Amino acid sequence: MHFIAFALIGSLLYCSKIVFSASFDSISNISQTDLDDRLVEAVGNVELMGTLINSTSNLNHVNPTAGFNALQMACRYGHTKSVDLLLKQEGIDINAADKLSRTPLILACTYGHAEIVELLLAREDLDVIHCHKALILATKNNN
Repeated sequence: MHFIAFALIGSLLYCSKIVFSASFDSISNISQTDLDDRLVEAVGNVELMGTLINSTSNLNHVNPTAGFNALQMACRYGHTKSVDLLLKQEGIDINAADKLSRTPLILACTYGHAEIVELLLAREDLDVIHCHKALILATKNNN
């Protein structure tokens, strides 16, 4: 199941790289919802993310295909540079939960991404309620 999800996300990333590598000038012709979706799909490609961040209106947008926002996606798949870039953006919600009530901290702990956990714990706006659950999940999964 995880392999299928990873393959799907990988293909989405590949497609978005092709679309945007053709011409960054074409961003003005893309709807705002599509830009917000593509930010999530671009996680892992910091250069592309930087371009999209400057064009998107909602950094916390949940891509309906992926089921995550950009920060959740980066935390889930261990993209430390993407997390660092997103955490520097004004308005990023580090406590946003997905439909399974998993926050970026919980996702990073569950999948053993220690550097990302450290980045999130350094934030003053982290909701401490999620820290307890994240610690339990990290211990349960031997992370």
